[in-house]
Amino acid sequence: MIKLWHDIEVPRGIAENHDTFLAILKSDATKWVFWHDWYLGMWEGRFTDWDLAIDVAKIPDDVWEEGAKAVAKAIHEIEARQETDLPRPDNVPELDRSKLLNYVQKLLANPDMTALAAEGAAQTLRQAIATYLRDAPANTLPDALAHLEGLPTLLDGIATLAKSGGRSEAKVRQMADLIEALNAKVAQLEAQLKEARTKTVNGLFTQNMLRAAGTAFGAGAVATLGLSVRHFFGEWPDEFTLENLRGFLIDLETATPIESTNSSLPPATDV
Repeated sequence: MIKLWHDIEVPRGIAENHDTFLAILKSDATKWVFWHDWYLGMWEGRFTDWDLAIDVAKIPDDVWEEGAKAVAKAIHEIEARQETDLPRPDNVPELDRSKLLNYVQKLLANPDMTALAAEGAAQTLRQAIATYLRDAPANTLPDALAHLEGLPTLLDGIATLAKSGGRSEAKVRQMADLIEALNAKVAQLEAQLKEARTKTVNGLFTQNMLRAAGTAFGAGAVATLGLSVRHFFGEWPDEFTLENLRGFLIDLETATPIESTNSSLPPATDV
């Protein structure tokens, strides 16, 4: 895939509508997280989760008629089914809902710090992903890291909700929903990486890809993400925080790059 506008400058009006639409999708991540990531992925030419997209398209009409909240629930159930072949890793346990609701009260009592923690992690992760895609160069992250792309939208949703003011019961439940979704996404990431680490990464990536991964997802990016997710899970980071992400990146540091092959075909960019 290539970017929707490739190397052509996006017309100003379309670019403004694009930014406005993304802001709307980011305003309530409990409803719109799939649509945000799908739309942005298609715009940037890096959407690859076609199995999920096809299953979303097959959601029954009566669910669509119930509205965005019902559709979001159905999408979450589809994602959960698709992940059933990989067990939840021990280092990302499910959150206790009753304890989480009490903890959310504390988070909302300090909205500025809550928003700052979420925004900082989202910005750091987006920058890391963009750096990798630019320097690899690539349209998408490696399969094992694909779940990283879903985290910034959830973190943005947490920040937006924290800054909206108030601590109503509905808002507490919505924040808890977002944190549970974040927990599930981190569990999927760690499970995928745990599985990937049982196989060799030798010969899978070019030298540029390996170098780009080391630069983009260095200790700073992983530490920022680890501090943030543990903060929202109500725990202090320890040696098991994102252990599979850290381990996979270490594996990449020592991986043998893919062997270059001579080809008589011209570069893909040639006309």
